[in-house]
Amino acid sequence: MTLEEETSFVIDNRTSRRVAILALLASPFALAQGCATFGSFQKSDPAVDERAARKVAGEALEELDRLSAMHKERKISVCFLGVTGGSNAASLSTTTRERLESGDFKLFDKAVVQSALKESGVQPNNIFIPNQRQKFTDALGEPVDYIMAGYVEKDLVDPEDEKSAKKNVYRLSLVEVETNKKVEFVADL
Repeated sequence: MTLEEETSFVIDNRTSRRVAILALLASPFALAQGCATFGSFQKSDPAVDERAARKVAGEALEELDRLSAMHKERKISVCFLGVTGGSNAASLSTTTRERLESGDFKLFDKAVVQSALKESGVQPNNIFIPNQRQKFTDALGEPVDYIMAGYVEKDLVDPEDEKSAKKNVYRLSLVEVETNKKVEFVADL
């Protein structure tokens, strides 16, 4: 190594160390600032999530009770796929399933649903595409009347008021397998 190359290396090495030290010193500041430093991430509030899940599941139960009353000859069957789309999806899914279990209809067991999804190779977000849904119901091995899936949708803006604050919502979709008719239930998060 020439003297010029050694000098350049030493300067570059010192610069690298300075940048690393500045990054370490800045870290507590970034942590103190919270997630605002890293964009628009919003931490979910478990109490709000619980209320949203109870509201949406309650409305879905009312609709399923109405549909059950129309099918007096037998209990309707419902397949709940769970909730996707956010860090709070698991808790929303658990609360929704617990509420749905109180209904007067056949709710497919979670393990059976997961097994059918795996066997069919269908992703939950594709379940409402008719040919994908058919693969899933074939793998399920028994008839299903309604399929439900929940989604956390982030950073939505009111189309009527573009200056409104962004918000997150929990959307639960209920689809009648035979007719493809969809009903949705929504709550703010």
